[in-house]
Amino acid sequence: MHKNGVKFSRINVLTRDGMRCCYCGERKRPRDLNYDHVLPRSRGGKTVWINIVTSCMPCNRRKGSKTPQEAGLKMHFKPYAPSSLTHHEPLLFLLEKAPPEWLPYLGHRAAESA
Repeated sequence: MHKNGVKFSRINVLTRDGMRCCYCGERKRPRDLNYDHVLPRSRGGKTVWINIVTSCMPCNRRKGSKTPQEAGLKMHFKPYAPSSLTHHEPLLFLLEKAPPEWLPYLGHRAAESA
């Protein structure tokens, strides 16, 4: 948590939007999504929670510096400033299968299993 709610960051925007493009609604890998300013920066749009959504590259190119309405795009969800984000389960794996070069970073239990 950030002092005034959830910190604005790329990963937090992706998490809020469920790793989906706001315009086509498809789930994508994080590297295939980017920020989109609903009101373009060229028109005074700010980089804030309520003006940013995730979009895939094709939808982002189609929208360009237009509003979604001008570009003929339907928004599948509206941007909002979250008060919290869903936490995901931690990544679990067998320490015995960890690469040897990871062991110094995995703590004393990794050293015990090595």
